[in-house]
Amino acid sequence: MDLPGAALTAAQAHWLRALNPGGVCLFARNITTPEATARLVADIRSALERDVLIATDQEGGAVLRRLDGPQPPPPGPGRAGR
Repeated sequence: MDLPGAALTAAQAHWLRALNPGGVCLFARNITTPEATARLVADIRSALERDVLIATDQEGGAVLRRLDGPQPPPPGPGRAGR
C-alpha cells in the first residue's frame, strides 16, 4: 500500500488502522528530507501500533535489481510455459 504525500494526516492514520496492512511502500512523493521521512515512518508505525514493514520504491528511472547476491534458480524445463 502507499500514501499520497510526505506526511500522514489523521484521516490517513485512521484509514491505515482500519485496513491494517502488512507493509507500506514509500515512493518519491513520500520522501522529502531525512527528518520528514523518519517522522512519516514513525507516524505510520504509531498509527498501526506495531513495527510494520516499510519499503521504498525507485521512481523516475529504470528498475535496478540487486544482482550481486543469491538469485532464485530459473524454472526447470518441466515448468516452462506454465
